[in-house]
Amino acid sequence: MKRCPQCNRVEADDALAFCRVDGFRLITNSSASESASTILLSPPQRSGESPTLVLESKPSIAVLAFANLSVDPQNEYFCDGLAEEILNSLARIDDLKVAARTSSFSFKGKDVSVDHIGQSLRVNKILEGSVQRAGNRIRITVQLINAVDGYHIWSERYDRELKDIFEVQDEITLAIVKALKLKLLGDEQVSLLKRGTDNHESFEAYLRGRFYWNKRTGAAVEKAVELFQQAVSLDQNFALAFVGLADSHAFLGVYAGRRTSETIPPARAAVERALQLEPNLAEAHASLGHIYYRTLEWEKCEQEYQRAISLNSNYATVHQWYSEYFRVHQRPTDEFREIKLAQELDPLSPMICSLVGEAHCNLGDLDAAFAEWQRVIELDPNFALTYFLQGGAYLQLGSYDEAVASFETAVALSGRGSITLGGLGSGYAMAGKTSEALAVLAELEERHASGSASAFSLAQVLVGLKDYERSIDWLEKDFEVGNTTLLVYGVHRNLYHELKTKPRYQELLRRMRMPL
Repeated sequence: MKRCPQCNRVEADDALAFCRVDGFRLITNSSASESASTILLSPPQRSGESPTLVLESKPSIAVLAFANLSVDPQNEYFCDGLAEEILNSLARIDDLKVAARTSSFSFKGKDVSVDHIGQSLRVNKILEGSVQRAGNRIRITVQLINAVDGYHIWSERYDRELKDIFEVQDEITLAIVKALKLKLLGDEQVSLLKRGTDNHESFEAYLRGRFYWNKRTGAAVEKAVELFQQAVSLDQNFALAFVGLADSHAFLGVYAGRRTSETIPPARAAVERALQLEPNLAEAHASLGHIYYRTLEWEKCEQEYQRAISLNSNYATVHQWYSEYFRVHQRPTDEFREIKLAQELDPLSPMICSLVGEAHCNLGDLDAAFAEWQRVIELDPNFALTYFLQGGAYLQLGSYDEAVASFETAVALSGRGSITLGGLGSGYAMAGKTSEALAVLAELEERHASGSASAFSLAQVLVGLKDYERSIDWLEKDFEVGNTTLLVYGVHRNLYHELKTKPRYQELLRRMRMPL
């Protein structure tokens, strides 16, 4: 047993060197009470209930969200951001598998054992830590743990001023590399320690921007745009902040219903600036590829995705986006390969796992699709996209009541988002609930007039009503004004199967340079 001399917290793990609450070095205390507060990560279970982690030959690590021990709960963004920055640095090492943020941060605030985390993320090492901030002073405590047996490999405490945060990041990253006995090539070490900015105010705005970006709601993405704009205004050479600005502008179309003609120009300008600053920044190439995806520039899109993967194969998001490229080009085998690569890096991401289900569906394996979606629902019952995709599969099966139930859940969880509402309208129509479908259609028409709904949403309902010509009218209308935010989903399986024989739809696909 060990005890913290400052707060008297008792730790059961004798390998632990520092207190997780205040960072003081622990002292041996044989009389410590077993009833003391538990540590953030419980010691690994020794019973047969927990299977042994199957170690991979390649070193692997998960960086958990750092605990916020500050008085101000608003400092949570700083803790998340610091952990994410270390994660992103480590992800640049070719010989190290790094679990993606979505999965590693999914254990935030949960009292689970390290071997359970290792099993879930299929990693053999775990980095966890805490941050205490008071004014311009910070105390960071970090510990590297073996996921199999729970023993601590390395731990350290840093008491510094906020202005030293970049040096602390470098020290932590290099200490992890040393503890894992990794050998870095010259270029890898330069990349590992490359700083995005030396401006602390810009860095804080960037961390807050990423915090809101990761919430994936319309209001949050709009806030992220504001914060990334602040970051680049404070440091016009901060390439990653320009990438964040580009991603946020581009996804206003998805989460806030904005039109492509409004969102893509500023997104393109931001990512081009990022590449001027850092031509080999993987995240920037991935973002540029995604912009080309939305503007239907397919060859350039694929080239940028391949370039990003060559620069950082640990970047789960680019594998996800590349799989979507293959989906709209009706190459389901390639789609499945890329989304499974993304899932290997980010196994607990509800977005990625939901798209794995969609890929199974596109391969014709509906049983596997439903099994994957059920697993996502068990992991995150509040993720709307899962129910939306599940609803589409039920429509394909002719299970209309189940489809409506799934779409109704998606609508509720998305805050009555336009895409999910379009799915519900199609479900109503195909279930014979025509008055309900027409009410949804009227609501979506109003939203489209205000620029907060895409033609895809309307087309879903009209296809359900078997009004195919009006459905194509709406898709053509958006295409003519350059609004392709969600037009690529025109090859969504339910629309495609109903419209593929229509000459006007075939012509629209040709104009979009997409396969028939």
